[in-house]
Amino acid sequence: MTAASQRIGSTAQNRTGKTIEKVAHIGFSYQRVSTKSQVDGVGLERQHDAFEPFCQRHNLIPNADPIRDEGLSAFHGTHKSRGALGAFIQASRDGLISAGSVLVVEEWDRFSRRTPSVSERMLHELWDLDLALGIVSQDAIVTEKLYNENMGLSVMLKVLQSESNAESSKKSRRIKHVWQERRDS
Repeated sequence: MTAASQRIGSTAQNRTGKTIEKVAHIGFSYQRVSTKSQVDGVGLERQHDAFEPFCQRHNLIPNADPIRDEGLSAFHGTHKSRGALGAFIQASRDGLISAGSVLVVEEWDRFSRRTPSVSERMLHELWDLDLALGIVSQDAIVTEKLYNENMGLSVMLKVLQSESNAESSKKSRRIKHVWQERRDS
């Protein structure tokens, strides 16, 4: 239990009958779309709608204000270097985000489409700040402890990291090819 965690006025008894205080953690919804044209679509709404039920299932206190990046790439990392995700991480470094809080994403690719090694470092950065990553599609909260204890989870995350990066790499190659053809015409 950390001092910065939000305390809720409820208690429980452990197996030995000792009264313990329950600590609730705050869930922060991180929503991202890659292009400005997607802002008017259903992506942000879909991500928003999945957040509160996830928080209820995992006993998180939902933060009312979503962390939102509109038109910033998770493939190039601009959501972290120039966007709200980077600001959230800095706010955590500055002590403005409670330890034990959970950054909740709809899918892994909302968090990162970088190479698996870079994605892994981003996850470790959250853990170093005593944060966790909630992934709605997996119905899981990924803590460092769980990651280290559950090999299936570790492998699943590595697959998600690889798939997200491969998909974006393929799109990037196609777009570059189209632009090259236009220049050559």
